[in-house]
Amino acid sequence: MTVYKLDIEEDVHKNFALFAIHSTLEPYKLAFLLNKTLQTKLKREKEDFKPGNVLKKGFPLFKYTHFLTHQIYCLVSNKTTSFVKTTTTNAGLFQNNVPLQNQVHYVVPQLKQVDFFLKINNVLSEKEKTNLQNKIKQIKQIQSVYWVENTKIKTFKTLFEL
Repeated sequence: MTVYKLDIEEDVHKNFALFAIHSTLEPYKLAFLLNKTLQTKLKREKEDFKPGNVLKKGFPLFKYTHFLTHQIYCLVSNKTTSFVKTTTTNAGLFQNNVPLQNQVHYVVPQLKQVDFFLKINNVLSEKEKTNLQNKIKQIKQIQSVYWVENTKIKTFKTLFEL
């Protein structure tokens, strides 16, 4: 008997567009401006994006599903900061005053300079990607936007969780 193996991994990698956005805007403001420009309704998710459930504080996540094309838009901040108590070895007069250390976490560590990612499922053609990129470029508060090739990112499994 012949055994067939279905490999959907390759198809999944090609079935979404990932846009890198450089902007100093707050996530809610960027979502608002993208809603106006792209005629979407990005809405903040109740749960922040926590890749692998390792972090206590997650990344702000906004989602929208287009009712006709069934495209899923996901806007996520690439950077989040958390404060961790540092351990002190000497117990002295100020033992209870433990300093906090600022730790920075990234969704895609290879692209630390990127502020936000906009992931859109079911974008198939290069023309669609270019049209979306040109529309996003119209927002004055965005310094730059470009789409990232899916093969250049090492942390794909993180992006599939979106």
